[in-house]
Amino acid sequence: MALSTSRAIRRRVAQTFPPLVIAELRSVERALGGRQAIVALLALAPLTQDLRYLLGLLGDPRHQADSLAEICAAANVLPSTLMQHLVGASLLKGKVEAHQKIGAGIAAVAEDLMRRAAPYEDTCNGGCRGTGAITPDPSPTAPNPTPEPCEVCHGTGRLRYSPDLERQKLALDLAQLLPKSGGLSIAVQQNQVTGGGASGGGGLIERLQQMTDAALYGDEEETREPREGEVLDEARAGGGGETGGGDVEVRGGDVETPG
Repeated sequence: MALSTSRAIRRRVAQTFPPLVIAELRSVERALGGRQAIVALLALAPLTQDLRYLLGLLGDPRHQADSLAEICAAANVLPSTLMQHLVGASLLKGKVEAHQKIGAGIAAVAEDLMRRAAPYEDTCNGGCRGTGAITPDPSPTAPNPTPEPCEVCHGTGRLRYSPDLERQKLALDLAQLLPKSGGLSIAVQQNQVTGGGASGGGGLIERLQQMTDAALYGDEEETREPREGEVLDEARAGGGGETGGGDVEVRGGDVETPG
């Protein structure tokens, strides 16, 4: 059964789409070249689940008499969603056509670039425009002046030009003959070694100094000063020494011996 004969679809269109929206959809369809043109354009868009169903309804010959509003209502698709699909498909089509033109002309651009990247000969730009002669302006004494040889190209009509430095760099870069800049990679490597700069605990020199101190004098925990309330290792081991075997406790940085 065609969508145009469905009362439920007509009721949904009347409830969902104002008359201005229905008229705008008709105008868009005419501007794009008709139903078949819309189907061909939407076929280029990324296929989503709603687009597959909508595209099937649009391409079904049984629904050619139905308006875009009725088909959108049947597919449960808003007109804005249909417009988004049309915009995406148009952009993809335009990009393909643009890249086709770029691909067709890139060979000539590369040829001209490589030709001008080395010393080359071309038409004289000194005034003769390749003719090799310049005719002076008429004067009362010489109403019909005779052409004279161009002083720039010496009458040859050709000049040898030196290439532009930027053009040479571009040609070498295209050939992958320019060394890559190492400033960024060096900075990244140093940042990794130092643990992220200031937040990673100092610079490279400080970290190397800490590693050297640890290798020469042992771990920092072994050489640090005892804190308040801690008992020295000798006291815990029961060593007598000069204190006579008593307990030795550190309080506030001073060493106290009971008794």
